Amino acid sequence: MISFLRRSRLRSWLIVLSILAALQLLLAIVSFWQSTTTRDEGFALPGPSRIAAIVSTLEASSPSERTAILTAISDERFSGTIVMSDPVADRNASAHMLPGVAMLIEAELSHRSGRNVEAWLVGNAGAQNIRRTPFELWSTAPLQVSIALAPNEWLLLEAIGDHANFVFGLPPGFWAGFLGVTVAFAALALLWWSLRPLERIERAMEQFAMVPVAVPIEPQGPRETQRIVAVVNRMQSQLANLFQERQVMFGALSHDLRTLLTRLRLRVDRIEDAIWREKADADLAAMNEVIENGLALARLDAARGGHAQRVDIAELLREVVRSTELAPDDLVISREAKPLAINADPHILLRGIRNLVDNAFRYGGDCSVAVAFSEGRLTIDVADTGPGIDAAELERLVRPFERGAETRTMKDSGSGLGLAIAKRAAESAGGSLTLYNRAAGGLVARMELPVKA
Repeated sequence: MISFLRRSRLRSWLIVLSILAALQLLLAIVSFWQSTTTRDEGFALPGPSRIAAIVSTLEASSPSERTAILTAISDERFSGTIVMSDPVADRNASAHMLPGVAMLIEAELSHRSGRNVEAWLVGNAGAQNIRRTPFELWSTAPLQVSIALAPNEWLLLEAIGDHANFVFGLPPGFWAGFLGVTVAFAALALLWWSLRPLERIERAMEQFAMVPVAVPIEPQGPRETQRIVAVVNRMQSQLANLFQERQVMFGALSHDLRTLLTRLRLRVDRIEDAIWREKADADLAAMNEVIENGLALARLDAARGGHAQRVDIAELLREVVRSTELAPDDLVISREAKPLAINADPHILLRGIRNLVDNAFRYGGDCSVAVAFSEGRLTIDVADTGPGIDAAELERLVRPFERGAETRTMKDSGSGLGLAIAKRAAESAGGSLTLYNRAAGGLVARMELPVKA
């Protein structure tokens, strides 16, 4: 599945890069075609290096030669004149200054000191309030450049018409930006189309984790994603069948084992020796506990999240007091937690908390329960004052059929399923179960449950 995801991601990037390369190539072809078909027009304004060459030539020429030079470089779209008054002061108020153009020309003239360069687009003095787009200004308004030659002497260059090479009436930079935005949106759409099936897979897996019932996902998106969907659908179906077969198997085993236990009890009742009869009864009770806890754990896996309802936590804990050895005075519910209700299966959650209380009495000798509420979570602490558990075994003991080393020699060591059932009960309500030793001695089993409005 990971290889499918990588191939799908690589394919998406290759498609995006291919589209971008194709669009940029198309732009280059159109720009080249446009430049070859309009090469007679060219750029109306000479480049900064040519302007610097014109300035150098004029400075090295006599007044009569300057007139001939300016006449030679001028045409219907470009002209140059020498004026005796500052053109910047004479320009109209609607002129649009171009500091970038002036900076480029100044860079070419930087080796000559005392140069004052200004550039601007000539506006329409009678239409200052008419708003024009940058494209309209750049392609239609006359462009003037003023360069100081000497005190009270300026070179005024004027270009009329297009000042840059345009593609379909717009500069190449606009088309490059437009294509970039288009490709970005295309990439986002492609990624959304590719990742949408993965989001459906994620939701289906989350639902399957809560209730192991196969919900087929409709194959959509790229071929790789459709293969992933097909694999996930097969996996769901196989796992759901395994869960169902396990339930059938446990049901059959439960019936047969209970029948055998009933027969054994009838035979035990015929044992005349009271001591041996008591030992046999204890063994039968232990066997029955293992069977009941095993079946309860199997039912928890099958019914996880399937029968959730609003559960009054105070009433649930009062039922724990009624069905266990826990004294009412050993149950402390904070004022914030008393009115709360949670979403859970009441029977499963009751069994989980009851197992924690029974474990506390069995291995710790006593039990106290404290309930609190903080930051949207309900905390149920079941504590005892026993010897506690080795820190290295805290995580292991919440797994099924795991027991501490010191409990295996006890007369009533339990089935090793009590904590596992409590953990599954907490998880079925969207919570968790953790164990930790108290500094003053004893073990605390903390069940945290989310409280939803």
